[in-house]
Amino acid sequence: MLNPISSLRRVLDTLARRFAKPQPAAPAPEERPLSEFQRLLQAAEAGNALAQHQLALRFQIGAGVPLDRQEAVYWFRRAAEQGDPNAWLKLGACYCSGVGVSRNPEQAVACFEAAAKLHLPEGQLQLGYCYQHGIGVSRDLALAEGWYLRAKRGGNGQADGQLAQLREEREAWKEDDGE
Repeated sequence: MLNPISSLRRVLDTLARRFAKPQPAAPAPEERPLSEFQRLLQAAEAGNALAQHQLALRFQIGAGVPLDRQEAVYWFRRAAEQGDPNAWLKLGACYCSGVGVSRNPEQAVACFEAAAKLHLPEGQLQLGYCYQHGIGVSRDLALAEGWYLRAKRGGNGQADGQLAQLREEREAWKEDDGE
């Protein structure tokens, strides 16, 4: 005599095998897709300046990685050495403020100058500011004005304000000198 329950199980098992979707095997650890951070790190380590800059920004503010300003400086430097003007600017800001490195105004000026010579208006503005206020260089208002004018021609909106401030400062000096 046929057992109806075992017959039903055989039919259900047969149907389940026929209509079941095959389950893909889990990828081996070396085949697992890389995370966005891992891809960025790989590209940065391979010498991609944009990836190096992006990685530096992440470490600088702790975006998706632990906050590590020294690591940020390391990656800004790597990107800057490949000619990334924005990395030069960020590296200069780190040296100017002492974030991630020891404060070094002279090194900050060198970084701002590198950014400025790569035609980055923000680098030109920062270099002008350094010359106007004698930060890391001897004070030189003529050089400050020249860098501000370059920044203005490059489209930096803050350059007009700095030029106006510089002119007011010159006028105040003239009045103090009795001219």
